[in-house]
Amino acid sequence: MSVRSRLASHKRAALVGLAACVAVMLPLLGIGGLSHAGTASAIIAGQVRADATYQHIGVLWWIDGDTDLDSSMILEFRRPGEVTWRPGAPAMRAYPTLRVQDDPLGLNYWAASAMFLESGQTYELRLTLSDPDGGGTSRTITATTRSDIQPDPAGRRLHVVPGSGGGNGSVANPFRGLQAAADSAQPGDVLHVAAGTYSPFQILTSGASGRPIVFLGPGDGTAIVDGAGTGRGLVTLGEYDRSIGYIVIEGVTLQDGHWGVDAQHSHDIVLRRNVIRDVDDGVVNRRGSALEYNQTILDNAIEGRTPWPQTGGQIPSERGIDLKGTGNVVGHNVVRYFGDCISVQPSTGPSYGNDVFGNDVSYCVDDGIEIDYNQANARVWRNRAMNSRMAVSVQPIRGGPAYIFRNEFFNLESVPIKMHNYTTGFFVVHNTGAKHGDGHGDNGAMWRNAVFRNNLFLGTRYAFEFTTLPDEGFRDFDYDAWGTTRAIGSPGDPYFKWNNVRYSRLPDLQAIGVEAHGVEAAFNHLVDATLPADWFVAAEPGSRDLRLIGGAPEIDAGAVLPNFNDPFVVDGQPDMGAFESGQPPPAYGPRAAVADLGPSTKQVSRPVPARGETVTYTIGLRNAGAPLTHTAYLTDAIPVGLQLTDFSCTLDAGGGSIPPVPPPTQCASNLVTWQGVLSSTPAITLAFAATVTETATRLITNTVRIDAGPIGSIERSAIVVVNGRAVFLPLILRAFTP
Repeated sequence: MSVRSRLASHKRAALVGLAACVAVMLPLLGIGGLSHAGTASAIIAGQVRADATYQHIGVLWWIDGDTDLDSSMILEFRRPGEVTWRPGAPAMRAYPTLRVQDDPLGLNYWAASAMFLESGQTYELRLTLSDPDGGGTSRTITATTRSDIQPDPAGRRLHVVPGSGGGNGSVANPFRGLQAAADSAQPGDVLHVAAGTYSPFQILTSGASGRPIVFLGPGDGTAIVDGAGTGRGLVTLGEYDRSIGYIVIEGVTLQDGHWGVDAQHSHDIVLRRNVIRDVDDGVVNRRGSALEYNQTILDNAIEGRTPWPQTGGQIPSERGIDLKGTGNVVGHNVVRYFGDCISVQPSTGPSYGNDVFGNDVSYCVDDGIEIDYNQANARVWRNRAMNSRMAVSVQPIRGGPAYIFRNEFFNLESVPIKMHNYTTGFFVVHNTGAKHGDGHGDNGAMWRNAVFRNNLFLGTRYAFEFTTLPDEGFRDFDYDAWGTTRAIGSPGDPYFKWNNVRYSRLPDLQAIGVEAHGVEAAFNHLVDATLPADWFVAAEPGSRDLRLIGGAPEIDAGAVLPNFNDPFVVDGQPDMGAFESGQPPPAYGPRAAVADLGPSTKQVSRPVPARGETVTYTIGLRNAGAPLTHTAYLTDAIPVGLQLTDFSCTLDAGGGSIPPVPPPTQCASNLVTWQGVLSSTPAITLAFAATVTETATRLITNTVRIDAGPIGSIERSAIVVVNGRAVFLPLILRAFTP
């Protein structure tokens, strides 16, 4: 049998139900799981919370009992109307006596994430608790992923030019200066910022859900807010004694100030496609009242003033992005020259469901990405971190899970994952790292309840050096690739140190049950992992290619990991490391503006109609991205049980368009079709009526398909329960009967 065949055989044999639960896996590795020797007690299920971002939904199930820690939890998800449940990411347990930063955690729960979902869609999530001592149960909840905050189609369109006050926002008499515009802004306003140089400004008025206040620059670097060395913010959102929300700032350049954006007590804000440069700090929540949530920072270029390298062990305080709270999304930014490049770290209160993805961070004197003190469902994926002290800091995770996967790390001073302060509850999966010194290590710090899978780490000293023994919990390592340039010339030159014991080569480590399916990696297994002369010699981002070469032993040698592999593995056989063989490298940093029909919706006026009654379907075709110059085709075939009211279609172009939007091409014979270009009109609403002809009680799903050329197609559905009042109304009334 070939090496690859043996690896594939091992992998198939170990389709370890990682999604099922960590506690089930660990006894297989001889670690003994989380079980305590104390008196067994049945698990008691409590409340479930769900936290949604655009692509993921994190759940946390509070529990009691289970004092011997032998329970498990499985998370599954599906769209309403689907038959098959899909597995979520693996769950992690937190328990009251667990010590984090040397204090008892005092929390008791299971938590996990359902990942890579569609934005703006509702999902069913089924959570199943199991406990040999009793109390196991299952619970199904629904949660909806967030939709991007879009301009109000009915809002005022106003105009801003440079100046020092005055104007009414009209084309003939635009606001003169951004402060004049901010002082007059109302919910729903879209303020078009013309090219020119502006003074810093402060916004104190909030928008509203569906009616944000939008400052929209040309996006070509010509609309500039210049602070002239101000010691304050170039843009200040809110004030110390109030919160602010539903603000969008897009397409402007902010330069020469202390803070690029000083966001105080902010929620539901979007900063997109901006340039922030020559600042001490980029985007900062500098208040500590735990009022921040749902902040989105996408596709920005942020560059600071902090020199790199600093070789004296300094930890500068400046941060490129520094967000507090829950539900924050930091994606596809390029961030350079700060102490910490990206930090999603609460100062007070718990923090749930933060996402950091697609970012290109470099020249970070301390950490590339920080998720310190997050409690549950922090997700860090598909980022590139180079020329930093550490790549991702988890010091500490307060129970978890945190998911760190598909990241690329290169030329670090210290370790890829900073595991300090008794950090507890994290998964490190499918990452690739290459650096001077140890491929990985713990710097003598305590860490536990950690799972490593399908990673590839390379160094020039130990492949890994883990010197501490876990005081409780587990450390679960398997299916990883480890390599070093070190040549074993004496007993003092081993490849590995595990629990402060040296092991010469991988078979010696496998003999104690660690990395049973691991692979010995090498620098020449990657296309180009050439290290600079030392860590303090810069390697420019994009100058290396850490993908596997053809025939590398890491190909097809990873374990199948539910939900982790979904968008990446196309052949059913995951490779080790961040990249699947034969696939193009990912795009880090700001993305080119493209059309995005993700916010499109379909709704029905009456969810439980009877035979003979008429319902109205409303399709909202929304383009949240760049103008779509290709023709979009909409097709809605009315299902059996409904009869389209011929020629009932109405079309609303959200204030008109140039040229006019064409009417539906068909609105008869149970078929509705439309075609047109979403360039100057990004929002179109199409409505039509249908009568119920079905005599039985059943679900009817009406689905519209929108084909949009190069960006693909999407479907949106609305469900009715026809003739269902006799079944469902008594249940509803009973639920409200005291």
